[in-house]
Amino acid sequence: MKHELQEIVAVVNNKGGVGKTATVQSLASGIVRLNHNLRVLVIDLDPQCNLSSLFGVRDNEYDNIYNAMCKQSGVPVYKCKNGVYAVPGSAQMENIEQHLPGGPSLREQMKSYTVLLGCLQDNDCHDMTGEGLKNVFDDFDYIFIDCPPALS
Repeated sequence: MKHELQEIVAVVNNKGGVGKTATVQSLASGIVRLNHNLRVLVIDLDPQCNLSSLFGVRDNEYDNIYNAMCKQSGVPVYKCKNGVYAVPGSAQMENIEQHLPGGPSLREQMKSYTVLLGCLQDNDCHDMTGEGLKNVFDDFDYIFIDCPPALS
């Protein structure tokens, strides 16, 4: 089945503990439950990595979004038991701004999303599923991003 990216949804709030992670988990799991033919990807940008834990993606020092954004690896995509695909987070995301051009100003924080989109577009998937995934924009119908409690 051909997949066509329909939406990228980033769940953002400056405050922690308001349900960002639970919202991403519920939306992604609900869509897959309603239509098993859709491919849904979740990306964990929160350094707490709770989304990764909820989807059962083990903590891995190398295969995570931090290393992909720093151009040290491809975008690692894992398939979870419930059919959702996940890019695991990293506690190192706490300091991602140090590895991006500029500093932690609002303008620079917004660049991290530009870096993320560029990373997703330019890097091939580091396919951990064995399904021949190539690029997240070509291989998924929905992408949900769990953001940390800030604009970065």
